[in-house]
Amino acid sequence: MENKFFRKKNGFLKITAIFALLLLIVIYACEKELSDSNSKEEAQAIEKAKAWYEANKPVETLLRSSDGKNKMLVTPEWKDAYTMKTEKYETIETNLMSYGRILFLDQNCVKKFEETQNPNYKQCYTHIVFCINRSTKDTVGFLMTMVPNVEWLEKSKFKPFLEDNYLSRSKKFGGSILYHNLDGSFSNGWRYENGKIVASISSLDVDSAVFELRSTVCIPVTYIVPVQNCTDLYVGTEYNGVELETNIGQYCTTTYTTSTGMECYDNGDGSGGYNPGDGGGPSTTPQVTLNGQTNALLLGQYNYSVSVSNTTFKSLVIIADDQYTMYSGSSQSCYINMKRPGQMKLKAIVNGNYTSNELTVTVQFPDVNTIKNAETVSDAMIAAWAATKAAASPAGMSEKGFWIYTNSSTMVFECGPIMSGPNITGCAGTQGEISPGSTTDSPASTPLSGGKYAVAYFHTHTPLTYCPANNFREVGPSEEDISAFSSFPGLLYDYAGSYLPNLCFVGICGGHNINDPAQIYTIGASRRATP
Repeated sequence: MENKFFRKKNGFLKITAIFALLLLIVIYACEKELSDSNSKEEAQAIEKAKAWYEANKPVETLLRSSDGKNKMLVTPEWKDAYTMKTEKYETIETNLMSYGRILFLDQNCVKKFEETQNPNYKQCYTHIVFCINRSTKDTVGFLMTMVPNVEWLEKSKFKPFLEDNYLSRSKKFGGSILYHNLDGSFSNGWRYENGKIVASISSLDVDSAVFELRSTVCIPVTYIVPVQNCTDLYVGTEYNGVELETNIGQYCTTTYTTSTGMECYDNGDGSGGYNPGDGGGPSTTPQVTLNGQTNALLLGQYNYSVSVSNTTFKSLVIIADDQYTMYSGSSQSCYINMKRPGQMKLKAIVNGNYTSNELTVTVQFPDVNTIKNAETVSDAMIAAWAATKAAASPAGMSEKGFWIYTNSSTMVFECGPIMSGPNITGCAGTQGEISPGSTTDSPASTPLSGGKYAVAYFHTHTPLTYCPANNFREVGPSEEDISAFSSFPGLLYDYAGSYLPNLCFVGICGGHNINDPAQIYTIGASRRATP
């Protein structure tokens, strides 16, 4: 007899299996659709980041050591890009490609490496981040560098970067996070212990950005910065008249510098983000940084550059002392002719609205070697030396001299009229003398107008060609010269001389050849004091 119960049960199982299969198909289809949708959204976000980067990138995207001497050109490696989201922000992060590396290493990590020779202690990771405010759609781009400390390296089993990105950190992360603008200038940073912020990093040597700190105690910290430069190596051959090149590897060299940062202990409400202007994430306010040296030379060209983020650069004005327009145009890097010695305070104004940090520049007088090598000065000294020799005779001899000036109206050196000292007869005194007299300075009234400044005094010493052989003198600056030019540069034309063993000095004797070798000696201060 047939068991109808089992027939019904088998039919129920078949129906259940069919429904379960259909449900699995529906779930798979939904997951695939969602996955495809997410992949499409991520691809679109990456393309938007590419477009933003092309529209806003500086002339060069750099990672550089803080002294500015070592620079590494970097470009985004878009094939590695990925996206992350929070309620407020969306980020696109990706690796950087460069020929070589600039690393920032914790001092204790370097010591540990030296003790153990374990290269895992020398880890640092720099990548590029594009952060989008999801409500305002404002975008910023910057470089993010993670510098793990010894404790975090060991806790993470030397895999310190697996859980970290811009929007989240490992709960046990220890070390520093450094942010640089796309042009390589330093923005800001944070120090972590066990996943929590314990200090803000407000500056990194000369590349510090100015922003308000919420801290009370600041101390200097030092990073070790190895800089590795690599060059591709090729072997060239010729086969059937065709030149072939084969890449055989790379040659890399590494140099080491140090970078000092100012670390300020924070009260715990720091954001940990890039350029935290509002204490809660990345700032979208346009940022302008004026970059340049703090010293310049009168008659020199002072080179500067302007870094701009969060806005498209259109125009630039450089203002001195809050009133003088030194430059107005559309170039982010240029130079200013320095026409007035002393201190000058420079600011940059971008697009007519955004003002940079203030840069104090000290304009110094040129040093004595620059003065000596100037063509105008060199020609005048040669002429004065020739006149000194021509004026010498059995009847006497006299020194020649003149003041040397900078004329910042014409941006050249000038020499005053050649003056003659008293005629020395009978070889008395042998060296002669000359009085410099007064200068004719005409100081510039503004950094834009030129002026005239005495920067050195030149004079000659006389030959002993027409003196008896028992006359002699030491060559070079006399004691009187050294005393007179203790605080002002002096230049002297005199014979090179030879060592006189009986007198124990280098000098000349009476009757020597008037055209014996001669040279320029420098005396006293290296440059005139800055007003």
